[in-house]
Order: sequence, then C-alpha cells, then structure tokens
Amino acid sequence: MLIPKPSKIRDKKHLAFLRTLPCVRYGSSPSQAAHIRIGTDGATGMKPSDSYCVPLSHIAHSDQHKWGELTFWSGQMGVEWAVELAQQLYKNSGDRAECVRLISRARKMIWG
Repeated sequence: MLIPKPSKIRDKKHLAFLRTLPCVRYGSSPSQAAHIRIGTDGATGMKPSDSYCVPLSHIAHSDQHKWGELTFWSGQMGVEWAVELAQQLYKNSGDRAECVRLISRARKMIWG
C-alpha cells in the first residue's frame, strides 16, 4: 500500500505579504519570496511549501541561487536559523510590525 505524501502548503497571500517586507540579508525593499529547500519539505527540483520562504532582495535571491543554498545560508550561520525565521514569518503572516521585528532581530543577530 502506498502512503500518500503530505500536500505542500501553497499560499499566494503569504508570498505577496513577504514581498512587502525588507530583505533578510540587506534590509532593503522590494523583496522576493525566496524558498528554502534544505531542512524543509523541498528537494532538488522540488519547491518546498510556501511556509519555508523568507524575503530576499533581488541581489540576495540571485546569490542564493548562484552560490547554492548550502553556501549562501551556511555563510550566514547555517540554514537552521533561516528555516526557523521562515516558520515564524508564516505563523505571523499578515502582521507586518511583528514580521519586520523578527527580520530586524535576525539581521542584528547575524550581521551585527
């Protein structure tokens, strides 16, 4: 008997909300909703759930793809913090003040 895979979360409203937030890396806007595959329900060639997204500027998002996620996120303290931030942003989706606070706190912790 085949066990069905759990369906991935697709949330266009959340992705649109993320695009209004400042970039996790540079603090600039506008942002793009960047999916994180490592440590999530995604894989090579498979987009993860939209709950595993963070806002990145065009430059940072391009770097994420160019360098590969492991290199991009490991240079920023490992992917675990980014996955945790993505989950917190999803949990608080729509609450701009709280999400900006979460991003600001993460940026200060990582880049000073």
